[in-house]
Amino acid sequence: MSHLPHLLSTAYLLGAGDRFCRYAAYAGPSFRDFTRVGGSPHGIWSDIFFTNRKYLLEEIDTFMDYIREFREALVDERKNTMADLLKQVQKMKDLMRKKD
Repeated sequence: MSHLPHLLSTAYLLGAGDRFCRYAAYAGPSFRDFTRVGGSPHGIWSDIFFTNRKYLLEEIDTFMDYIREFREALVDERKNTMADLLKQVQKMKDLMRKKD
């Protein structure tokens, strides 16, 4: 679970491409938080990704399922689906806070 955020941050930065360079100065704290780990040493992270390949692939598949669900909700303008997904996460975060 801990390696997926690094991979996602890196992929997001790659997807941002030129826009990252042009708009990074205007980005808010969420952008900076999300992309913070994206510039870590590539040699170390490449080895970590391959060492944990099996688990990372499972996490990527699960993540992609949810990305598709969010995408479909946006495309089909299913506001209730979007709200339900966001509520699920809110409940999860609330449970995590209670454990702290």
